[in-house]
Amino acid sequence: MESNTYKLKLQKVKGTWTTYLFVLGIGTFFLDWRLGIAIVLVGVAFTIKFKNDPDNNSALFYNYALTLYSKGDAKKAKDALNNAIYYRKDNKEAYFFLGCLYFDEKDYTNALTYLKRGGVNKVKDPSLTYVLGRCYYHTENYKEAIKYLTMITYEGNEYLENERLSTLGYAACEAEEYELAYDSLSKVKIDLDEIKGDALEYCYYYGEACYYTDRDEEAKEYLGKVYEKDHYYKYIDVFSKEIEFN
Repeated sequence: MESNTYKLKLQKVKGTWTTYLFVLGIGTFFLDWRLGIAIVLVGVAFTIKFKNDPDNNSALFYNYALTLYSKGDAKKAKDALNNAIYYRKDNKEAYFFLGCLYFDEKDYTNALTYLKRGGVNKVKDPSLTYVLGRCYYHTENYKEAIKYLTMITYEGNEYLENERLSTLGYAACEAEEYELAYDSLSKVKIDLDEIKGDALEYCYYYGEACYYTDRDEEAKEYLGKVYEKDHYYKYIDVFSKEIEFN
């Protein structure tokens, strides 16, 4: 899963009621033109006030970004969010939203930066815990990845649980926590009919976990699959000096 599932909400915009002033002013004009004009002028004054309000402009750009994103235009949504931040430097939701967009684009460094600025650690949501775990893994902060990925489970959702377990297992291997790696990866359900892409990566890390936990036959089997496919994949050449592949 490389897409955030957190639900973002519209920000409150001040002054939306000014529209009713204009309607009221126009309606009143036919009864008392002086009063009608006065009401319209009050509406104009408030409209100008809110138009020049930085907080209001920030909220408008943020809400516009949500609309753009819902239509599939992530690039323009990012531009709108940058404008939201320009008008209000402490618009945490805008930073947070930007972080989610960067995560969707697999730009994990920027995702982590903006999510933190948005206060992601204070948001209690399992999908964001997973997002943080993925970001930390892809920015090579494996201890933090393990921390977040062990905080959640996705019982009842095999796909997400497989994603969590595989990422946790890979992070544990990189952190040399091989028992945790083995425990996680042994629970992953994955199609190994064709050893490439995700399957190749899985075989490598599972084989590595087996090797360092003295599960020699499994290590030979899974690392052998990798070696047969690609003699230069990661550090498989190092293992090939220790294990006699068939």
